Amino acid sequence: MTLRNVKSTPKTKSKSRARGHLPTKPLLDELERLRGISRAIVARYVDDIENDISKIADAVSDQSTGKNLPQDRVADLRDMLMLLRGLEVKPAKGRRRDLKKVENTLEELASISERW
Repeated sequence: MTLRNVKSTPKTKSKSRARGHLPTKPLLDELERLRGISRAIVARYVDDIENDISKIADAVSDQSTGKNLPQDRVADLRDMLMLLRGLEVKPAKGRRRDLKKVENTLEELASISERW
């Protein structure tokens, strides 16, 4: 058997050439796009939360201008205060469940203030 009759196996592609065919660049581009999308979503979410807080604060301010509030209104204000004081979150951990607790608290506060 001579060397000419033996079929040679194809050479493996060099690492640098193989890397050129990997979708690394498009993947990194899409990850950067996802980063921008997530930042925009978070910014919008924060704006919505702050807007809800402002509406509730305005409603409470309107109630406090009158000196003789009905007893049920005073009870509502106390209930709202208790809700806020009872909110237990750990902002440093950045958990979604803490955001849900904030949302639920705001919904309850809004529900109370909408009765006025």
